[in-house]
Amino acid sequence: MGDTSQQNFIFRTLSLAVRSPRVVMLLRNDDPNWQDTVLRIIEWFSNCWGGCHSLIVPTDGRTIDEEFWWVMGKYDPDYMYRYRTTLLDLKVSRGSEYEDLLERSIESFIKTHPDSSYESVKESIENQVEGIYWESTDISDDLQTEIKRRLNPFHRSLLVDDAQAGIKPVYPLTYLPTAIKGTGGSRTIYAPNIEATREFQLLAYSITGKVNDMLTQSAKEADGENLREAFNVSFQEWRGNNLRTLLTNAWKENIESPELPYPSTMIGLSYYFKNSERFEWSEKPVIILGDTLKDYCLYYNLSRMRWQVFWLPMKLLDNYVEAGSASGKSGRWVESEAAYLAWLWDEIEDLLRTKQEKKILLYSTSITKDEFQKAITPIERKIRLLF
Repeated sequence: MGDTSQQNFIFRTLSLAVRSPRVVMLLRNDDPNWQDTVLRIIEWFSNCWGGCHSLIVPTDGRTIDEEFWWVMGKYDPDYMYRYRTTLLDLKVSRGSEYEDLLERSIESFIKTHPDSSYESVKESIENQVEGIYWESTDISDDLQTEIKRRLNPFHRSLLVDDAQAGIKPVYPLTYLPTAIKGTGGSRTIYAPNIEATREFQLLAYSITGKVNDMLTQSAKEADGENLREAFNVSFQEWRGNNLRTLLTNAWKENIESPELPYPSTMIGLSYYFKNSERFEWSEKPVIILGDTLKDYCLYYNLSRMRWQVFWLPMKLLDNYVEAGSASGKSGRWVESEAAYLAWLWDEIEDLLRTKQEKKILLYSTSITKDEFQKAITPIERKIRLLF
């Protein structure tokens, strides 16, 4: 037997592939203020490591539409959260309603507690806005069973927690400042502050991500940790003609521009591309038509899972048609809508230029057959003009 000091020891290096959790956020499918709620969800995702590739799925608490079962089956989520709106959502999105409710609440409390002062009651309520639930959807036992059966039959329930505005993500997710600290580097997040129509905001923030006060405060205070030198948030105003530039830069350079909120959630992560190709050029561009929550969520979720997916609200398409006609209504065509449509046609032209077939795929969950046919005409006309 040889001398052990002369033996060769073989060390094996184990290469671990680390990925962020795949998350699905459930929200009420009948939320009358769904646009505001979705913006709060995008802010919450922007606080999570890997959050830019989470999904948003509407539900009534008992059922989920088949389109989203299909999407979730392809996505294979690790965790599901339920978004619960609180008074903080009302305060951020509908300030006048919040102020009216606040005044009524203060008056009601003082009537039953006459020794209380107005200012102390107001301060007490405002200090608790993120914990006072406003509207939410209970997820039934039957739906939880179906989620487990369809998506994770051999393990635990996927529905793990609630999410809400003003409350940072916790385990099993990773709060973004914590992920930034773990890299040992520094990061400045340039957060776009977009002054535009709500449709434009929903589209743009789905690409750039959206920073809220919580993340900004964490950058200032470092959440009790020594992160201030490594983590900074800088807001930039975007309005008017600059909006088209914002969309173009964010879309083209989503991966290469880590300073935006959503790409910042990709810190330490990278995309996997088959055969090292970023784009699957054989895929046709997809446009989701429609103004509903379901249309938007389908666009949002598909755009997390493949390239070349766009959203075209019927409101914008109708305004585009009217603006180009003799009977167009004065003042309906606003600057941000023009920027949105100009950007969309530019992207479609760039994508189709390299394809032999100048075709796109159109889909909607909400419009009728007649409305769909009506929508096709201006889109076909525009594509013919492009080529």
